Amino acid sequence: FFGHIFAITNMGWQILERRWFIFFLLAGAANELVRLYLTVDQWVIYKQVIVIVFLTFGLYQFTISRHHRLPEADNLGL
Repeated sequence: FFGHIFAITNMGWQILERRWFIFFLLAGAANELVRLYLTVDQWVIYKQVIVIVFLTFGLYQFTISRHHRLPEADNLGL
């Protein structure tokens, strides 16, 4: 989907794909556990924390862009 935007190798895309899949799988499972076993207030706090975790994790993934950048890409990996 983003192949035409970010110029990274196929190995880089595979790493990103696996990392995001695992992240969303774990976040979804944790969301269901929090929703089922904790109060609504605790669930709201969980959702606030997971947004911060999501943003941090997403920014960390730019290291893949730096390590697996194609030679013709610019400094931003575009």
